[in-house]
Amino acid sequence: MENKDGSTRFNKAEETARDLIQVGKAFSFQGIEYIAEICTKPKVEGGGGETKTDVYILAKRKDNENKEEIKISYKKPNYNFVENKISPARAKSIHGENWSEIVGSLIGTIRGNFQGEPLIYFKEKGRVEAGSIKIGWRYEMEYKSSRNLKARILQDISKQVWFNEGCEKKYRDALVDGKTVPNSGIPDYCLEKDPNELRSSSDIFDNLMPMKEFASSHSEIDGVFLAQNYRAHKDSQEGDSRDLAVWVDWKVVNEKLDGKIVFDKPLNTKSGDVLRQLKKCFEAMGIPAYPKFNIEMLRGKISPSTKTFG
Repeated sequence: MENKDGSTRFNKAEETARDLIQVGKAFSFQGIEYIAEICTKPKVEGGGGETKTDVYILAKRKDNENKEEIKISYKKPNYNFVENKISPARAKSIHGENWSEIVGSLIGTIRGNFQGEPLIYFKEKGRVEAGSIKIGWRYEMEYKSSRNLKARILQDISKQVWFNEGCEKKYRDALVDGKTVPNSGIPDYCLEKDPNELRSSSDIFDNLMPMKEFASSHSEIDGVFLAQNYRAHKDSQEGDSRDLAVWVDWKVVNEKLDGKIVFDKPLNTKSGDVLRQLKKCFEAMGIPAYPKFNIEMLRGKISPSTKTFG
């Protein structure tokens, strides 16, 4: 998985890999000749995410006509995202029953980093537009992250995040050509290759690593916290309503907008709920909402404890 800026390129790379394995054509893997009968991406029934298997192959051996599955997770060499849009259910399947305490502990180790973040942007900062207001932070995971808001996960979760051990049934037994296939969503192999270097099926099958071997050698996983900003001047946020690991409790205190960061309730609040509360604050202060909103209307109306930029 990649962030929204790279997702289209990543999907095209997956398609490149699948296109090299043509149904009805022969390929060789581990010294055995096969004929591909199915090559596709398994789908999650009802939607709501993707399987870890990016390339599902059902093939017939030439020597004995037995049918075998080959399930591949594809990674570009510069990958970083491991998990995104983590919900309470997904956090539980990764961390176990005490997931809330584990996520809370990660948050606690970098509490000061959150407190140093602006909550209101009067001017543009990096990729954050002027007119943006912080709703909170999502919980995601990256391999060896370089972000500011990150904490190394000491718990061994490599099997859960790399090949979905213990995942929900719909991610394990996914749809292949419209039919539920047991374990189709759990990859057996990993391909780590630049898509520009994929020119034939041998470039795929000569470079596969057993998934369990890959997972054991890639255990340096960080919990990362990505800002969920409300672009008040556009009335939009990043995607739909998200589960927030850390969120901002917006209130009007002494006729000024006040944002208090809430650290102790990971993933129990939706960004949409926070946004509705923020809009109620605007209404109480007589600040018009979109399309008449202008961030300059908040000048001089922010509490001293609420950090701003610009």
